[in-house]
Amino acid sequence: MEYFIQANSFAAPFFSDTSTKFQEGTNPEEAMENFIKEYSHPCGLYAAALYKDANHFHKNEKPLLRWLSNQAQFMNDKTGLIRSDRTGEIEINGVKHIISDPKGGSIV
Repeated sequence: MEYFIQANSFAAPFFSDTSTKFQEGTNPEEAMENFIKEYSHPCGLYAAALYKDANHFHKNEKPLLRWLSNQAQFMNDKTGLIRSDRTGEIEINGVKHIISDPKGGSIV
């Protein structure tokens, strides 16, 4: 089957680059795994969302699944004054946090 994926890189250097791609897979998980293996942005993959097709994406429907880097998962519910000078190091309201393996991740 063919699925539609929208992805964001880690900041390059100030903002994420967004890309879209049609990806083959026997199921959504396999399609996402194939996408991750092929993803080649020099800053790495920050997050990706997989949709049934491009129409579902453009109609703002919920993705079938998402892949989040460890850093994206850490940042998911954080609020306040957030500052980061480098991947894996985040300062929130003056408190420094170190994320081990920030570019690793998982399907959520």
